[in-house]
Amino acid sequence: MSQAGKMSGKKHALSLAFLIVLIVGTFAFLLKDIGVKGLVKAVEQADTGYMLLAFLMLLLYLAAEGEAIRSITKSLGYPVKRRRGFVYACTDFYFSAITPSATGGQPVCLYYMSKDHIPVSVSGLAMLLHTVVYKLILLLLGVWALIAKWSFFAEGNWTVKLLFVVGFIINVVVIIVCLLAMFSQRVIQKIAMGVIRLGVKLHMVKKPEATIQKLTKSLKEYESGAEYIRSHWFLAAKVLTITFIQRIAMFSISYWIYKAMGGQKYTLYDMMALQTLIAMAIDSLPLPGGIGATEGIFTMLYRAIYGASLIPALILTRGINYYCGLIVSSTAVIITQSRIVKEEKRKQLEEQK
Repeated sequence: MSQAGKMSGKKHALSLAFLIVLIVGTFAFLLKDIGVKGLVKAVEQADTGYMLLAFLMLLLYLAAEGEAIRSITKSLGYPVKRRRGFVYACTDFYFSAITPSATGGQPVCLYYMSKDHIPVSVSGLAMLLHTVVYKLILLLLGVWALIAKWSFFAEGNWTVKLLFVVGFIINVVVIIVCLLAMFSQRVIQKIAMGVIRLGVKLHMVKKPEATIQKLTKSLKEYESGAEYIRSHWFLAAKVLTITFIQRIAMFSISYWIYKAMGGQKYTLYDMMALQTLIAMAIDSLPLPGGIGATEGIFTMLYRAIYGASLIPALILTRGINYYCGLIVSSTAVIITQSRIVKEEKRKQLEEQK
């Protein structure tokens, strides 16, 4: 294994270890009052049909992201099968879930896309466009939640309100930066050259001149791809529609859990508004998967809705939209990585012959 591979594996292990500590601590705090028996009893009483529907919404979330990414790469001349798009989405979910501020998802996703012979100029553009649309929809839903369900926001304490505002501002900044990186050649050149200079200082880039030549070629491809997106708004509209479905699927999970626990008073719009507030609030926090913070904000906003059933409802909701997501996505990553390792070994054997 290369030195870079060892470092990557070490960072992955550290991220997982930190995540496990957060999960154990969070569950210990949540279960201190109701205990494991109380949780098991609440789960047994939940409606299986609605629970299954909530899980299907998680799969739809992953499938929609895969389809959005696949639509972009296909339009830029690199078609991939739907199952590969699903793998990209799972990779993004898994590594975003275990790294602070969800920083690990896209780099690993770009790596897997390169293994499918998609150049970085195309894969990078695809991930940037999806990020812009993903963040934009969260902003629009955040504004909708404030206008349509102001009472939910008003009932939150100052911490929730502050985190929401900070998250809103950060999302606006991220969208602006991504748009500049997509459509401003000067900005993307500065970013790329900065990365190369850093790589030279860290002794990760051994041939800067050759790297710059490759970079120049990639930037030309990147620019042509960005020009294609600028002149084909139907692609952006398609990605916007698919990503909107992706967001709705994830935010609706809390509603199906609510129905599974016998809830009748609140509507799908109510639950989606609350989940939007939570998503915006935790977006600014450097915690893997928002562990701890998500649970804390959930208990604040949902206490009046669930009453004594609050903790079981929280665990079931997070169990579907986060922990089941981790299981599904990690399984896809393991299978994909195994395939890559086998392919590399096969190539090495052929070269030795």
